Amino acid sequence: MFAKKIPRQNPVTLRFLDHELEKAFRTDYHEKSLSHLRLDLMVGLFLYALFGIHDYWVIPDIKEFAWMLRFLLVCPILFGVLVLTYSPFFGKVAHLSIFLAGFVAGAGVVLMIIKASPPGNYMSYAGLLLILLFYFRQRFVTASALTWSIFLLYEAVALWDAKIPSQVLFSNTFILSTFSLTGMYMSYTLEQHVRSGFLLRRTIQERNDEIAKTNLVLKRKVAERRQAETAVQDQMRFLRTLLDTIPNPIFYTDVKGRYAGCNRAYEIFFGQTKDELTGQSAIDLYIADIVHTTDTSEKQADLQN
Repeated sequence: MFAKKIPRQNPVTLRFLDHELEKAFRTDYHEKSLSHLRLDLMVGLFLYALFGIHDYWVIPDIKEFAWMLRFLLVCPILFGVLVLTYSPFFGKVAHLSIFLAGFVAGAGVVLMIIKASPPGNYMSYAGLLLILLFYFRQRFVTASALTWSIFLLYEAVALWDAKIPSQVLFSNTFILSTFSLTGMYMSYTLEQHVRSGFLLRRTIQERNDEIAKTNLVLKRKVAERRQAETAVQDQMRFLRTLLDTIPNPIFYTDVKGRYAGCNRAYEIFFGQTKDELTGQSAIDLYIADIVHTTDTSEKQADLQN
């Protein structure tokens, strides 16, 4: 009864092929993840600003440039997206806003790494991995787009600038690529879990709705049956009253010829109540009455003789 076909999904993007189902999932996901997104933006904004201390000690040669990126570009954008999450139309621009905030934050770190002199640029690399962790909390498609955009940007700028030694570049590329693949795998499995949970909740809600509708139908039928029973009882009381007002003795039997009832005149005439007559054979009572009448007549005749 409750068997339902599992909705088909795109194996790469995890998107439901049913357009209406995918739309419902995105709406549900947006509503349930909005509070987490706001917390991510707050924490990300705080940490991104806090790394200004790191700039002062690790990359002092470009600290002014780094602070300009942090406090005049990236932090205002992050704060703007945070404020935007409280607007009623944020759902329409959520993915674009998240991508913009994430890309600007990652691109800022990439530019700091390329601009800084050794060994500061080597030590700033960990900040890029920290930003990737925030990417992986997003849906798989968004996380993948952000991750590989920053990866390609880093590689392009590093090769173009050529200040990073080849061994360091190879190490950074290897770590960044494997870290990205691991994070994408985590993001993929997490979204699978989220989508499965959505389908489960949706199925439970549909079943609850079906049960509620069935209960309403049953309640309606029970009410109709009670009304019918009340109508029958009223009709029986009316017939009983009608029979009792008739002066002639009247009785009625069931299909087997047994007494089913009689009126008040019948009880008075034959000296038996309805309860005493009910269930007895009308023929047997008739014969017994004849025998009783005959015996009485014979006894009276004997007395006269």
